[in-house]
Amino acid sequence: MMNNIKKSGIGMLLVGIFLMIISVLLIVKNADFIFYGKTVDLDEILKNGGEIPQGSFVTYTCDQPLGSYGKEQELFIFIPVGKEGYYYAIFDENGTMLSAKISDEKIRNKIDNLGDGEKANIKITGRVRKLNNEMKMYYLDSLRMKTGFDRSDYYIDTTDTKTSQIVTSVITFLIGGLMVFLFIKMKKKR
Repeated sequence: MMNNIKKSGIGMLLVGIFLMIISVLLIVKNADFIFYGKTVDLDEILKNGGEIPQGSFVTYTCDQPLGSYGKEQELFIFIPVGKEGYYYAIFDENGTMLSAKISDEKIRNKIDNLGDGEKANIKITGRVRKLNNEMKMYYLDSLRMKTGFDRSDYYIDTTDTKTSQIVTSVITFLIGGLMVFLFIKMKKKR
């Protein structure tokens, strides 16, 4: 019995340290975006025929949104939080079709109220991610009648913000710190 307690205590310590290290690494990895707002200009990349930088924070000018094709609740470690994010298909002037997940109501209203052929000229910022299978199915279904462009499996997640990055890292660090604290407290009791 005592061996199991020791093993679980050591396990808790190791997981706590791991979570603390991960949270610091997340801040360091995304420091340019979090602290300086640096993003990759996706308009320039698409104009030059470059690859969409998966995982990078980008800024993109949304000129020709084609409408919403799905929505998804924002999650924090599997817990529903915040607003629903709506997925929009976006046609780029360079012949690429991609998506954006948008929760900002002002931006959604502006896109939803566009007339036929009217340019949106909305600047969005977020992390480039790959569509999950369910959203990809909705995306492809919404585009089945449209031809003459490259379909991208990527979307710009505008719900992934500086604040969400900081909050995620701080909460992860605090959980890890709590686990280390509990381990130390258990050690002192013995």
